Amino acid sequence: MFSYPLPPQPEAVYSLRLINLSYAGPQMQIRRKFDNQSAELYFNEKAAIRYLSVVDQFNVSVNLTDKNDIRLWLNDSQDEALAEMWFDQTGKQNHLRSIN
Repeated sequence: MFSYPLPPQPEAVYSLRLINLSYAGPQMQIRRKFDNQSAELYFNEKAAIRYLSVVDQFNVSVNLTDKNDIRLWLNDSQDEALAEMWFDQTGKQNHLRSIN
């Protein structure tokens, strides 16, 4: 079920907003520039990516203590994040990966 009008069977859906209401996965994989630490970025309770959206660090064993908001993860704006992958919201796994 999509929240915006789309073709009946889209091949992929990428957005900073939750488009597929049944999609519960991450929106983007990001990497901190200063230490190359990677994390997955999730939609917030308003179905959007905001400064307080949850990041889930996946290079360590994941549990609730590994979750932070993006503001804390980026050290209160002292660092930059780079997009490594945009996750496809259709469920078809057609993710976009950065080539750099």
